[in-house]
Amino acid sequence: MALNVVDSALTKFIAATDRISHFAARVNNPSTDSPSLYTCQVRRDQMRALWEKVEKEYEAYSCCSVQLSEQIDNASQALTSRTPVQPQSVQFMSTGCRLPPCDTEVFGGDYTRWPTFRDLFTAIYIQNPRLSEVEKLFHLNSKTSSEAHAIVSKSPLTNERFQSAWSSLAERFENKRVLVNSQLRILFNLPTIGQESGAAIQELQSAIQGCLTALEHTKINTENWDCILVFLCSSRHPKLTLSLWEQSIQNKSDIPT
Repeated sequence: MALNVVDSALTKFIAATDRISHFAARVNNPSTDSPSLYTCQVRRDQMRALWEKVEKEYEAYSCCSVQLSEQIDNASQALTSRTPVQPQSVQFMSTGCRLPPCDTEVFGGDYTRWPTFRDLFTAIYIQNPRLSEVEKLFHLNSKTSSEAHAIVSKSPLTNERFQSAWSSLAERFENKRVLVNSQLRILFNLPTIGQESGAAIQELQSAIQGCLTALEHTKINTENWDCILVFLCSSRHPKLTLSLWEQSIQNKSDIPT
């Protein structure tokens, strides 16, 4: 109904402007005789009357257009209030933000890399609701090599065999004793720094911190290891660095931390 009113107002406005155009064409039509003063005054009055008609129709059209816009806004708000809010799914929803692809490295059987591979594969593949069990097993085959792949490849590529393949892999490498021993082996076989080098010292510190972090993840308490760590670290430093460190110690009888 409101749309018809707007269309009617617009039609009247267009008709009024058309009459002005026709009037202008008639006035500008070349003729042999110049119009008289009276003719010019009459045409001026007619032109003013036509222009008042145009203004009136334009005002009517503008008012109808504003009213229609308000009705559209009200109808949209009413529709929104009646539409039930759907619960948002947080699983694998695209946000329109392009991120670099995240994937796991191929796991070959290194015990120190198992926790990282386990957590990444779980997050990317196992918890992905779009993947079937057989697809997860396919990806597990493609993301393992050497000893780890030998364990996984024993399971046929079927929906029923993924859980057993994953359990067999976890049982083989979820070995706390082996994980702890591998970190201790790294810690007690740190390379000795041959000459003064800030980068080498930083690398030594990073290696020690990495071992401690891995041990903490296996529930090994390293809070009271200060004397052991200081000994291991100092014994790997070059003589000049060790000498300068010894000079910085105020109380030579205390155990450094």
